[in-house]
Amino acid sequence: MDFEEPRNVEIPDIHFYSEEEEEEDELQIRLPKKYIRYAQNPFDIWNDIEFKKRFRFSKESIMFGILPLIEEGLAKINNRGLPISPVMQLLICLRFYATTSFQLIVGDVIRISQATISRIIYRVSTLLASNINKYIRMPISEEAKSENQRLFKEIGYGPGAIGFPSINGAIDCTHVRLIRTRLLDIEEIFRNRKGYFSLNVQAIVGPRTEFLDIPTQHMILFVYTELILNVL
Repeated sequence: MDFEEPRNVEIPDIHFYSEEEEEEDELQIRLPKKYIRYAQNPFDIWNDIEFKKRFRFSKESIMFGILPLIEEGLAKINNRGLPISPVMQLLICLRFYATTSFQLIVGDVIRISQATISRIIYRVSTLLASNINKYIRMPISEEAKSENQRLFKEIGYGPGAIGFPSINGAIDCTHVRLIRTRLLDIEEIFRNRKGYFSLNVQAIVGPRTEFLDIPTQHMILFVYTELILNVL
């Protein structure tokens, strides 16, 4: 009787898991995290006209004009904690400036907490203010002064008008509301004729609707006095 030669047959290893090992394997199985930060992209959901109504600047002005000035100060070195992008921080701050809405309302619209909104507004405002001396300044050269005078004169032309001759800038003031002064017994100093607390801020603008001067001496004195009294 003939027998076939034995062949090498690979038999897979059989491992019998205990109940403890099966529980450990089940614990290691985790669902992938879902990161949701922005429900909608403002640059996509609004056209140029609607975007400017909400943020007072065009998309190009924000992306290529304002953002490069402060982007480095807002950027994070990594994505730990889902950081808010610099452009979104800028949009949040501009939205607050444009609408003068409460921080809580802004947070509800963009789905960010009120505390985060408050920190973003402070951070972005500080970075924007650090560039004040670069862009807000009166014309010094005679050529710049003559150009402003020429533009102002053209603005004033009209039926029966002769323009605005020899004008370098237009001056006006506005009241910046103070929610709480925290100045102990001298709060009434900042109450205006309309009945609420405010800072009377003066500004000078040029013919291109650009700011030429914003005196800040009294605002610096206000902040300094507030800090001293709080310490005392």
